[in-house]
Amino acid sequence: MLAQVDAIEKSLAASTMATLRVAFLSSFALELLASLATALVALTLGIRLISGHIHLPNALAILLVTPEVYLPLRRAAARFHDANDGISAASALLDLADVPASHGELTPRNSSIRLVTLSLAYQDREHGPRRVTVDITPGSFVDVIGASGSGKSTLLRIIAGFLEPLDGTIIRGERSNSELDLDKWQASLGYLDQRDVLSGDSVGDAIRARRLEITNDEIDRLLAEVALPVSRETPLRDVAANLSAGQRRRLALARALAGNPQLLLLDEPYGHLDPESVSTIDEVLNARAGLITIVCATHRPSPRATQRIELS
Repeated sequence: MLAQVDAIEKSLAASTMATLRVAFLSSFALELLASLATALVALTLGIRLISGHIHLPNALAILLVTPEVYLPLRRAAARFHDANDGISAASALLDLADVPASHGELTPRNSSIRLVTLSLAYQDREHGPRRVTVDITPGSFVDVIGASGSGKSTLLRIIAGFLEPLDGTIIRGERSNSELDLDKWQASLGYLDQRDVLSGDSVGDAIRARRLEITNDEIDRLLAEVALPVSRETPLRDVAANLSAGQRRRLALARALAGNPQLLLLDEPYGHLDPESVSTIDEVLNARAGLITIVCATHRPSPRATQRIELS
């Protein structure tokens, strides 16, 4: 191991010195050429002064500006090396730009979801049927229906990648769990849990927890979309004390939408809500129906559902 490190160190030192040798030699040659040219001008001026063909003030003025005339020549070496670095960097970027889009990471935007003989067992408890097989196509609205304890929440968490099924397979696009970058998958979807756990000092911080780079204008737009009568600067402790359960639920929905998800997973979005909040959530989902994939675990079937998964 030490021998390999030593060999790499010597190779790096040799290549570095070779590069520096060329750089210093080219810089020295150009600097010498500029100095000789300046000296030649000074010699010419001296001869003309002796012969009386030029006045001293004029000669001094010419001599002062002569180094500036040859300054580009002095800088040519540095500019040449900078240009080579720029060409190398541009070539690398162009090579990356030529990579086909299909080589990118899989996201909910371009992927279907297939659950193949999936078990909903979790922590030694078996929820509902032992096997679930279903295909979820992009842009569909899926209702997951079943009694409490049938495995609706577990199914959503498996789709999101928060839980691993004890048996069976979940395929996103053409990739199984073992082939997918789950961190990037989870970063590109929206998830509304049954529990409205909000963190941060203000309403804006609670939404920004989903996507750090979100702008203030986007936060204001989300708050208006879910019809919340608060501003992004409102302290979260005041919100917790003054907002109703339905309003807190709408704030959690705004946070789930902050990442512009193409897959939205909703766990009992209508639970214990007042009619106003139910109507607002319906409007938000109606505006996105058909544009993104929505999977909703609920006791309240939706008329807009294009697919239904029944657990018993």
